[in-house]
Amino acid sequence: MNQVYLSIGSNMENRRKYLSDAILYLKKDSNIQVEKISSVYETSPVGKIEQSNFLNMALKISTNYDSLKLLNKIHLIEKSLNRKRNLRWGPRTIDIDILYFNVDIILLNTLQIPHKEIKNRLFVMVPLIEICEVDFYEKKQLIEYISKLQDTKQKIKKMESILCL
Repeated sequence: MNQVYLSIGSNMENRRKYLSDAILYLKKDSNIQVEKISSVYETSPVGKIEQSNFLNMALKISTNYDSLKLLNKIHLIEKSLNRKRNLRWGPRTIDIDILYFNVDIILLNTLQIPHKEIKNRLFVMVPLIEICEVDFYEKKQLIEYISKLQDTKQKIKKMESILCL
């Protein structure tokens, strides 16, 4: 089974429901096992587009899918949850990103793993560190990056956990 870390977020309409529904879609797939779910964090949007705050979280999953099949599955889930790709970094009902896929390095036009923005986003690193394994190969590095990003304009606030396994 492939070990994968995902980031999910939403900043439109019922944000909590979109997060919950995305996890339910993942759980319903017999080729995916959701192993860990982080707390939910309310975060400020990144970029120059005026929009609402996000709710973000991280998941650890195991899957029989290879990275491209998983990406296709994720795109189907996003489409089922009314994700529109009209504006880069714009508002979205749901956003699911593959952060890590085993220890693979993948550089394709459609997929880059590890995800290229991990180290620039508190809303990715903070929930990820909460659920990643003690021996996860990037944990120490992620903690160092978080301390460097503390002075940026990114805001992050831990919310009540709304989801469980």
